Amino acid sequence: MTKQIRIKMVKKTVMYIACICMLFSLFEICLNAGAVSYSGRGSKSDPYLIYTAEQLDGIRDNLVGHYKLSNTIDLSSYSNFKPIGNLKTPFKGSLTCDLGADGKPLYAIKNLKMKVSAKGSTKKEKFSGYKKDGSSGWEAGLFGCADGSSFTNILIFDANITSTIEGDYQMNPDSTPNHGMDDMATGILVAIGKGITVKGCGVSGKVTSSSNHIGGMLGIIYNSNVSTSWSVATVTSTGTWGTGGLVGSAQGTVTITESFYNGTFTGGKTHAGAFGGSVYGDNIKIKDCWAAGTVKTESSGCFIGTKNHSDDNTLSNTDIASQCYTVGKIAGRKQVPTLKRLKNANFAAKEAGVLEVGFCAATQDEINSAFKAFPAWTVKSGSYPQLKNVKTAKASDYKPVSNQQNTTTGDNTQNTQGSDPTETTDTEPIATGTTDIPASSGGETNSTQDNKSNDNSDTDDDLRVMSHTAETLLVITLSILAAAALAGSVATIVVIVKNKPNNR
Repeated sequence: MTKQIRIKMVKKTVMYIACICMLFSLFEICLNAGAVSYSGRGSKSDPYLIYTAEQLDGIRDNLVGHYKLSNTIDLSSYSNFKPIGNLKTPFKGSLTCDLGADGKPLYAIKNLKMKVSAKGSTKKEKFSGYKKDGSSGWEAGLFGCADGSSFTNILIFDANITSTIEGDYQMNPDSTPNHGMDDMATGILVAIGKGITVKGCGVSGKVTSSSNHIGGMLGIIYNSNVSTSWSVATVTSTGTWGTGGLVGSAQGTVTITESFYNGTFTGGKTHAGAFGGSVYGDNIKIKDCWAAGTVKTESSGCFIGTKNHSDDNTLSNTDIASQCYTVGKIAGRKQVPTLKRLKNANFAAKEAGVLEVGFCAATQDEINSAFKAFPAWTVKSGSYPQLKNVKTAKASDYKPVSNQQNTTTGDNTQNTQGSDPTETTDTEPIATGTTDIPASSGGETNSTQDNKSNDNSDTDDDLRVMSHTAETLLVITLSILAAAALAGSVATIVVIVKNKPNNR
């Protein structure tokens, strides 16, 4: 092989390497061109700031990040929003929102629409779609599954959540476990929560599901804490196990305090209650809570559905709950509770119905009289008790602000001067059975103006992506030039080496 041929081969090899590097770089551009960028670093002290629907949706690309709602998010443009996280890959970060001077969250999420319908998730299909690794996709909620996460001051208005996943009993006729029955759940905020903290959150809209574990806000929670939160959603279950107006099911060590439900509730076949559905074990504590609205079907409880049947359960519903009341009289209940009395500051009865043993419905005046003594609540004539430290609001109080993304300071701290959508609104808290927040609107709102107001934010985000792409292209160009220079250098070195005199 001649010297000239060797030099040509070296040059071609170097050029091939340069071309391969360029192709990989172009491939990376294609992958990153559609990625959503954020202000902030994604830490608890410096969270990613969410200004657009695309940024909210982008949480699924980083499930361990910490996020803060920095604008009202209208999800009308998403005809079927996909749950963020599942049992296999749960959300492990946090989502927060700051409060305004009036005590209300500055921003909200509106018009969440979702329908979860998975192949192989019905009795007829013998639940053939179940996957042991947790990727069945049977969760329905803004967050499909959250593990160790926290949610603070998050409001979701006019949601419409539907799940056709079909729930069944926990055991098969031969007493073997029915796989996947706890892998399905439905809730507007979180479907399945493990070790989560929920504080100051509220939801409205519709939840319609045939799965197990259906709640207005939370489907099923394990070893979690819920406080100062509320649901006015219309909850309709055609499933089997565990339905509640606020929480569908609770298991492990769970504490729920200073929260309420006020909506229309229809339970499933069993273990359904206006406030909470199925409660597992004796380590559940519910305190300073109330439920109101309409409770349909005799299979429901007027406050808690029932505790899970177990020889280890020694406490009744009125033992695990204290200072809890309900006006949820059950339509169609044949058995009328008698002997109303106080137990743990709850209204109890000798016989309270088919499922629920212990709770007895009170009148609004009786609830108000009791809650006057509880320091976390305030009571006004003609309304139900309201939390002193949590100010509820209406969906109409919140509209996206088109230039909100441009109001960050150099340290990524939100400047809310003149941009608080609630600062001119003096809204009365939710007070009566007919709530200020439309519990059954299901997201059927006119959001044309809200979509228009998002245009500028979307454009700003697109410009940032384009800028990032331009920078990447510049780096690639420089890399190609460097590769060409390297090729020439290598060729020169080869010539020198080949022409070096042999001193041996």
